[in-house]
Amino acid sequence: MAIIDYYIILTVFIASSTGYIIGESCRYDSDCFVEHSYCLRQEICECKENYIATSDLRFCVATVGAICDSKHDCSSLPNSICYEQTCLCDRGFVSDPHNMNCKPVSSGLQGQCEFDLQCQHTMGDYAVCKHGQCQCLPGYIFIGKCIKTRGKLF
Repeated sequence: MAIIDYYIILTVFIASSTGYIIGESCRYDSDCFVEHSYCLRQEICECKENYIATSDLRFCVATVGAICDSKHDCSSLPNSICYEQTCLCDRGFVSDPHNMNCKPVSSGLQGQCEFDLQCQHTMGDYAVCKHGQCQCLPGYIFIGKCIKTRGKLF
């Protein structure tokens, strides 16, 4: 091995042994070696906005709203695309309430769901996810979308 090879190996070893992973102390942004991280208040390495740390704190992965240049930048977010330099959910998917995942849009009335937006995408603003199924709010009926009822139903 050449001297330069030893220098590179030693540099990598020192960088990883001194930390600079998410949650470790830092003074400058350049101290934080994890891609998409920065030095928060010159104290601790944190993931940038719209990125979250993996459980081992060695990576910052994209969430909905992360800045991107290509689909590759959003690859840690299944069912997403890079559109106008932002990671967004692909067609047929919506963001969960915490912008952490892209979940499928519900098929409509009585369709499976985990949160309201999955239903609202196909049934309108007055749809909700209740007990894992899409339905209209009380006082609304489904006729292509949830619409307000006029008076009593038979």
